[in-house]
Amino acid sequence: MTYGQPMMNANSDQLLYEQSSCSLEYQTIDLDSLSSQSNHSYGGGQTWIHYYPRCIRVPRCIGCCSKRGQINFDDWNERQCRPINVQYKTVIQTGQSIDHNGMKKLFRRKIQVAYHTGCQCQCRQNPRCQNIRQKFYDDSCRCECRPEIATERFECSKRLTIHGHMFWDNDRCECRCPQFYYAYIHHLNPMPSDTYCPSGHYLQLNNCRCIRQKNNIIL
Repeated sequence: MTYGQPMMNANSDQLLYEQSSCSLEYQTIDLDSLSSQSNHSYGGGQTWIHYYPRCIRVPRCIGCCSKRGQINFDDWNERQCRPINVQYKTVIQTGQSIDHNGMKKLFRRKIQVAYHTGCQCQCRQNPRCQNIRQKFYDDSCRCECRPEIATERFECSKRLTIHGHMFWDNDRCECRCPQFYYAYIHHLNPMPSDTYCPSGHYLQLNNCRCIRQKNNIIL
């Protein structure tokens, strides 16, 4: 038991989750920050116009995008609560000024304010994949191997070389030689394939053997 903290049961935990999830909430916004003319001056800069209302409350999307009942840091880092529908409404402000002669003047201005009408947890990442063998999936917010190469991935595990079984590289979406496996699982910078062969040889990627460059002698 931790002192100084309220005790919560499953029902209260569920309520807290629902209250903090991605949804519409009214937030106070400063109208001056939306206008390019926050405070006008005229007459040599000696008179200022003050507009009101200064602030209003509008519905905005806010909240967390974690899975129900789970602490998932990937969701927090990869997803963001964003509006899927936005309506723009015109808000009219009234301004008043008093010049150096004590004369009052009234002004009006219109400001377009965004009202969110629908929210959704969406991926922060731009859905573009550098590898043409990959496809962006909204459910995982990641670029993953395309389903049409699933057979190629299955056959990869059956390919046996003199150095062991070949493995499937999910980053490249291709079957690779076992020599590259250590760098792959430890997320190391890839080394040139010739590094794994003696001098004057190159690595043949289809059978993972080192071949002498001049005479094509297999080692």
